[in-house]
Amino acid sequence: MSSTKHNKSRGVSLVEVMVTIVIGAVLMGVVSNSFPQLKRAADRFLNQALFEEQYLIFLLRFEDEYQQAAVYDPEAVEQIGQMMFKQDENLDGDLNDSGERIGYRWNEKEQRIDRKSGSGNYQALLDGVTGFSWTQIKDTPVCHELQLQTAFTNQTRRARYCMFE
Repeated sequence: MSSTKHNKSRGVSLVEVMVTIVIGAVLMGVVSNSFPQLKRAADRFLNQALFEEQYLIFLLRFEDEYQQAAVYDPEAVEQIGQMMFKQDENLDGDLNDSGERIGYRWNEKEQRIDRKSGSGNYQALLDGVTGFSWTQIKDTPVCHELQLQTAFTNQTRRARYCMFE
């Protein structure tokens, strides 16, 4: 009796390969259709996080300069939407140095808040601002309420600042 051994290799059939390719193609189609939406959501989240960081820096910087301000011009707030004040940066007791005039304004066209120091140009400080206003608070010492709307939320953000003698 002779026995013959057949070395039949166990491989992948053509049908199995085709099924795998079809499943892979379907998965790629699903992923490629949802990728732009996922990317937009990630970009929006990243932009909002960056805005929140810039917003906190703006609030801290503005509060610091507002509290240290010696003189402000209320007519500039009412007429041209700018908050202008002087601050004794070099502590020499003189508020007429060129670098001691500080201004904030809302740039409606660019949707941002700008800051200017001295006689220089305004520099972008906070992007993504769709609405902005300063309001002097009645029956108080020199106090203002800042109201701000952003491109990321419908909620109005408010902050109050008062100069104390």
